[in-house]
Amino acid sequence: MATFKTKISSNEIEKISKYGQAISKTAGEKLTKLIPEILKSAEHINAIVLSSKEQQSGIEAINISVQQLTEITNENSASAEEMSASAEELSAQAEQLEELISVFKTGSFENRKTGVNFLNQQENNCMQTIGHI
Repeated sequence: MATFKTKISSNEIEKISKYGQAISKTAGEKLTKLIPEILKSAEHINAIVLSSKEQQSGIEAINISVQQLTEITNENSASAEEMSASAEELSAQAEQLEELISVFKTGSFENRKTGVNFLNQQENNCMQTIGHI
């Protein structure tokens, strides 16, 4: 009887062992198929990481450029305000000067006209000089 039970146990162990071998073989075959796919996926992930780093670098460069443009725009705006104030002041001074010299009679109408044209030309020259600053 003990021999019979041992034989049955031995057969069950053999069946379980064969079943385990079959499972191991199937798992090995599946892993053999999966490993190249896993490696491909890893390569794709590395490429994505590299692309992300390049994009981040590009974004940082764009941000720096935008900051520089903002600074330049602010500087230009301040310069324009200064030039506008200078032009207004110069215009007011020209009007005052014109009032001051209007009391003097310089001769014929043609001479007065030439004098006014001269002052207007001087004012234009000053405005152009301010515009180049």
